[in-house]
Order: sequence, then structure tokens, then C-alpha cells
Amino acid sequence: MSQLTGIPERIKTSDGKVLTKDVGRIVFATVWDANGTPDDRGDDEFISEEIIFEAGRHPEAESGFERFCEVVVPALT
Repeated sequence: MSQLTGIPERIKTSDGKVLTKDVGRIVFATVWDANGTPDDRGDDEFISEEIIFEAGRHPEAESGFERFCEVVVPALT
């Protein structure tokens, strides 16, 4: 498990306009396949990840981390 607390992500323009912001605490459960070598993280394979606890707003995490492109691309064009 891993967790982030506070403001793990805030994306804003150079003039200070906030495009998106995740705020609060979020806990992820991540599953890895150790490929038979638990002491060697170099050959581990990612299996899945899910949000198991959330307090606050986390639009980036809830979007599967696709919100970045949704807000940044229009702001740059």
C-alpha cells in the first residue's frame, strides 16, 4: 500500500490559474508480480492498482491519471 496526504498534485498555469488539484489523503493498494525473485525489484511486473481510501478531492487519481492531458493540452493551445 502507498498513501499520499496533503496536495499531492496541483497543476497551474504561469499566471497562477489552477487547472486541477488533488487534495486530502488517498491510499492505493498496488499488486506486483515478483517473478519468483522477491529480492530483485528490477524484474517485477505491475498487475493492478486500486484506490482503497479517499478523503478529499482527487480528480486526477479518479480519472485514472488522464485528467492531466485533459486540462494541460487545452491550456497550451
